[in-house]
Formats: sequence, C-alpha cells, structure tokens
Amino acid sequence: MKKITIAIIFGIILLGNVTGINAYYLPPRTFHKRILLLKMFNFYSDFQSDNSFANVTGFKEQYGITDNINIYAKQSVFIYKKMGMKIGKGFGDMRQGIIFKLPGFRKRNNIEAIISLKIPTGYVAKRNGEISLGSGTYDTYFEILGNCFYRLLELRYYTSFVKKIGNNINISESDNFLTVAGHLFKGKVVLMSSLTYNYRFNNKSYNSTFIEELLYKFNRRIFIKAGGFIPVEENNIVKSNYKVLAEFYYFLY
Repeated sequence: MKKITIAIIFGIILLGNVTGINAYYLPPRTFHKRILLLKMFNFYSDFQSDNSFANVTGFKEQYGITDNINIYAKQSVFIYKKMGMKIGKGFGDMRQGIIFKLPGFRKRNNIEAIISLKIPTGYVAKRNGEISLGSGTYDTYFEILGNCFYRLLELRYYTSFVKKIGNNINISESDNFLTVAGHLFKGKVVLMSSLTYNYRFNNKSYNSTFIEELLYKFNRRIFIKAGGFIPVEENNIVKSNYKVLAEFYYFLY
C-alpha cells in the first residue's frame, strides 16, 4: 500500500491579510505522489479601530498528483468579524490551485511555481450596518516560492502577482517575503526571521512586517510553531494593532 501522510494543523495566526502564504508551506516544497496534507487554521487580527477584530477558521488540503505536481484548496469555513458595533459571521472565500516543482532542482534547493484562483463565496455587504465576509472578487495568483540551504542556514523566498476582479473592483497586487532560517540541534529546532512586503499598484499602498518564528519538532510526526509579528510600515486603510502566531502539526503515516 502506498504511504499516505495526513497532517492536522491547528493554528492561531494573527494576520491582517489572511491570504499570506507564510503559514501555508512547511517546508516550501511539493509533497511526493499520493501524499495528502490536511490542515486546520485559525486567524485572529486586532484592528486599530476601537473594538474591532476578525477571527477566521478554516481548512487547507494539499495532495501530490505526482512528485512534482500538487493540487491544493483552502476554505474559510467560519469568519467572525466585529467592526465597532457591527458584527458579521459566516462562510468566507475559497481558494484552490496547482503547484509545480520546476525541473532540475533538489529537495533542499528548489523553486516552485503556483497558479491559484480565489472564488468569492463569502458574503459581501449590500447595505449599511452589514460587514463583508469575502472580497467579492475573483483573485488570480501567479506565485514563485523556493528555498536554498548553506549548512545549517536556509533562505526562503516568495513573490507573487495578484489580480482581483469583480464587484466593481479591478486591483493588482504583489505579495513578497524573504526568510532566513537556522536549523539547530540536528534539525529539531528551526528559528525563522522573515520580512514581508505587500504592495497594491492601483493606489500605491503597501505594508511590511517583521516576523520572528520558532519551530520545534518533537519527532517526525509532531511539530509546534509560534511567532510574533511586528509591523514595520503600513499605509493601508485598515491597520492591525498586533499579530501573533501559534501552530500545531501532526503527521500520520
């Protein structure tokens, strides 16, 4: 029987942008053929507006069609959002895509291309007093993700171009991050320092964040990860007061 890997991931990721890719890939690579990843995540963001926050719970799946081609899907199954006196709760947007490992690269030094589409299944506010749970746009992502090693150090990099169309919106964005990771104590501990930079072309708004994360591997099956997010610079309309991260990984072979 072929081996099937099932990973159940419980997370609290406090991000203003819940489509951030940092938490979706560990490590940044395609899985082997017939390996399945199941992930549960929870996002929480506290906004600068008084008594305003968002909490998102959902699932992600990734499956290896071949060793070099994976498919994945992500669903925000429950969103609870509070903006002052307004409250919105319900199903969010869905995203699915395909991941290609580019030929000629090894497991520890690879580049992947990702094409994905977000579908606006979340509710979009139609009148005053309501809160949108989805963007109302069809978002097309073209992404490049990779990593390379030098002894105990690892460099991870990611860049994307995102086109958002629908609901009288036509927006182009770019999301990027650069991570330096140290693999310590024979790989049981991974310390990661990241800098993100997200840019919106239409109104030239941007934000950058410094992220410090620590991953601990109890064994091949059980991982935990925690991190802190420090805003470096923001000029978006909605800003976040704080962002923190905690995740639990379980692999079943």
